[in-house]
Amino acid sequence: MSIRQTVSRSLVTKWVLVAVLLLAFLPLGVCGERTRWVSVKEIYSQGKHNGWPDLCRWRDKYYVVFPGHGAGHQAPHDVVVLASDDAEHWESVLDTPPDDWQLEDDETWPAETLFFLPTEQRLYLLYWASARGNTDVSEERRSQLKKQWMELGGNENSWQRWLTCHEQSYRTRLRYTEDGRTWSQPQQLLDPGWWLWRPQTFGGKHYMVGFSGQAQQWKITPELKEMIPMADTTPLGVKRGWGIELFRAASLFVSDDGLAWSKISNIANRDDGEPGLHFAPDGRALVVSRNGSGFKHAIAYVGHPPYQNWRSIQLDQTIHQAAVIYHKNRWIVGGRYLDEPTFEPNRFDPVNALQSRTGTRLWFLDDQTGELTVATTLPSWGDCGQPAFLPTPEGDLLVAYYSCSQTIDRNLVVGGGPHPGKVSPTSIYLARVVIE
Repeated sequence: MSIRQTVSRSLVTKWVLVAVLLLAFLPLGVCGERTRWVSVKEIYSQGKHNGWPDLCRWRDKYYVVFPGHGAGHQAPHDVVVLASDDAEHWESVLDTPPDDWQLEDDETWPAETLFFLPTEQRLYLLYWASARGNTDVSEERRSQLKKQWMELGGNENSWQRWLTCHEQSYRTRLRYTEDGRTWSQPQQLLDPGWWLWRPQTFGGKHYMVGFSGQAQQWKITPELKEMIPMADTTPLGVKRGWGIELFRAASLFVSDDGLAWSKISNIANRDDGEPGLHFAPDGRALVVSRNGSGFKHAIAYVGHPPYQNWRSIQLDQTIHQAAVIYHKNRWIVGGRYLDEPTFEPNRFDPVNALQSRTGTRLWFLDDQTGELTVATTLPSWGDCGQPAFLPTPEGDLLVAYYSCSQTIDRNLVVGGGPHPGKVSPTSIYLARVVIE
């Protein structure tokens, strides 16, 4: 057994011991129901950085996909797919370099985040890639746009941020398998400039939320006109970023076959990103969206068929990388939480790991009031989150997520901090969450 495995398993053991002590104090969900995680298993730990997993069941097998064994959070990763018959024992059925997922020469990080879309005949992987942006604009055009920006209620800070956002663009792609092991060649999905997040199937159709950067072209779009006056006039801090920092707008897309997608409606223009989506049996759709960067609170959107209009609900928690599911007659939201706007480095403390500044958490959400009730907090710290949900036949939830996996000494930090470059490895975990 390697030192890494020993430390990682020791870490999980410490988390389990802490959790046992805390079980009696776990929060009650709606209707007095108690929610808890009953097992957490590290299922992949190779390399320095593994993150952003998705999870599905297809043809009696469980699958997890994620960018794997990268050099760090910001570096391109390989694409790894794990498969299992029982969600206990996992094997790697795909491990390919990012170039295999590239479609155009301008892509700087192919397959940055990937999501499953299981259908009867095929298992699709929908993903997005980072690409070089367009910074080629004349000084005359730049001056015209800046004048218009200020007239619309913008300021120098938001203008400079918009200029910076042009340096990067995005691409959406798909691949599929019909046997779980061999994959088609990459295909273009949406127009350049879009991200995508968590496709879902409901009522015989496939849906997903795409979000577009309104800094892909050198023009003031109708969506951007709404965003400019809302941009914060002062910075929130080094770790919190600016107000509407990426100028993103979210839209709902639909597909009959998983290959061709069309836009149904615009959901919102409030710098919406990483928007989790799911449907209730009565057709209600819930979207929970990250709002910009740092500690800004998430926003929920509720729509009804035919999903042309959306009611927004301002939430009172910061939620990144949201996942949403309607399970046991209630909405459950998962994501990375950030509790305190602190400038202190996020050190790992085994005794207080479950109360750390960042972590992976599940909430119950009331779609009328927006009230969030903590359901359970998974063992996680630092660079972590992006949970993916899969109900089990017993009514439990399997939750795939990632987290920093070990600590070496008290100076190990996430991010730059006082010891730049000394960052914990991250692993992929699978938890089972019970609602009684």
